[in-house]
This record gives sequence, structure tokens and C-alpha cells, in this order.
Amino acid sequence: MDEATLRSLLEALAASPDNAALRVAVIRGLASAGDARAAEHVGPLAPSAVSPADRAFVSGVLLRAGAL
Repeated sequence: MDEATLRSLLEALAASPDNAALRVAVIRGLASAGDARAAEHVGPLAPSAVSPADRAFVSGVLLRAGAL
């Protein structure tokens, strides 16, 4: 994901912080870029709002960040 797309997703997330699908897209984009901010965006994400595959991915992000 290029920087412009990631910046647009971050702006959209700021406007719609309860959008779980958008939050996961931001987390995936940051994580794929090696950006440590990926774990910072997990906080308000409700596990019941995302698929098992997304929960597993997000758990991995948190583990790599040392947050779990």
C-alpha cells in the first residue's frame, strides 16, 4: 500500500473511528509497511466486530508489538 493511500485511510478512520473494517484496513496497511503505529490503532476494535481471520491478524500485530 502506498503512502498516499495509507494517509487517506488514516484520515477516513479519524472521521469514522467506529468503522471496524476501515480500522482493520489501516492496521493491515501500517503493519505491511512495518509501521509500529499498527498496534496503536487496535485499542477500540471490538473482537466481535471482525472476522476470525482479522482477529488472528490483529493478535499477531499486538504480539509483535509486545502488547500481549
